[in-house]
Amino acid sequence: MIASIYGFTVNIHARTGTTALGAQIDSVGGRLESYQHTSTATFGYESATLTLTAADLDEALVWTERLLCPVLAYGPDADLIWDGYISQVELRVGDRTRSYSLDGVANRVRCRYTTVLGTPGVTAAVSNAASVALYGVRDAVLSLGTLNLASAQALRDAYLVDHAFPRARPTTTLRNGDATGGGVALTLTCAGWYATLGAVMLARTDTATEATTAQLATLIGAATPGVGATNGWLDPSTVEIVATGVVATRKIEEDTSYRQAIETRLGMGSTANVRYAWGVYGARQFVVRPWAGATPGTAGYRVRLADASVMNAGGGAVELWQVRPDAMVEDSDLVPAAPPSGAVEGGGSFYVERVTFSAQRGGMELELEPSDNTNLTARLARVS
Repeated sequence: MIASIYGFTVNIHARTGTTALGAQIDSVGGRLESYQHTSTATFGYESATLTLTAADLDEALVWTERLLCPVLAYGPDADLIWDGYISQVELRVGDRTRSYSLDGVANRVRCRYTTVLGTPGVTAAVSNAASVALYGVRDAVLSLGTLNLASAQALRDAYLVDHAFPRARPTTTLRNGDATGGGVALTLTCAGWYATLGAVMLARTDTATEATTAQLATLIGAATPGVGATNGWLDPSTVEIVATGVVATRKIEEDTSYRQAIETRLGMGSTANVRYAWGVYGARQFVVRPWAGATPGTAGYRVRLADASVMNAGGGAVELWQVRPDAMVEDSDLVPAAPPSGAVEGGGSFYVERVTFSAQRGGMELELEPSDNTNLTARLARVS
């Protein structure tokens, strides 16, 4: 198991409707066969994938009930390296695979339609309280054709019944006998807490103007129209949010997700035309800061492919699992070259948009991905 080699700890906690962690219900570090996490400059902790083996099918099926359970991964020094929740569970027995996912789950639904007279209409929203209690509010707005209100309501209600809970795909049959001996292979796909902003929709008719970061504080807040009034999974603190100085309208069109509304505002950058990096990291706090490319001459990391090492700006060693995005990286294997005036990247440095760290029994790998999706990969092999 890789955790016994590298010393990683991955804890699973019970679901709660707040930022407070529920009781720890499992710790799978000692059972991991592989581990991978990604972080990006405009998301924060993005995704994680864990593979392990359940003793039998009964144990494996317990995992299908753990969607949205918080997942916290720690390095060998007990440093938090990733924070999110389980978004999909895949079971594999022989050539049979079954997965349960939050993708496609909708427990608050309404429909838009057009009457035979060409008049736009929208139904009231209906919800499934049991699903909301488990997974929080997850919105769906259906765009239908020419219908009357009764037909739109019937389609809305049928959609809610069909999508309120995760569905098993594909619909093959697993039997206890299939798990005899080798156990059941499990793949847990996890999402960072920023992803929850895409599950809920809002509208805001207020046309007054306000600073974009002040609007962000409202949108992540605990009071309406903040997302915390619906799903309270994010810390509403603004201590890690810098002011952009940009002023924009508060108006938000109907059927806009919180994620879309936030990214539209932060995508405007600053009054000095500086791009911003943002996302949700540890303690589920929202972070907004000028992107590292604003000061391209300041290296956040220095890497050497020859020995797969990473150092901070002061020359101190940085473990592969600790590396974050939104940093300028200087490649010590290349001859340092000053970029042209006004350019962000030169021959010996680049901006890191996404970081992917993975570990398996054969070793560890760190992929540093610039904005143009080319990559520089550092590898470190440790065989048990």
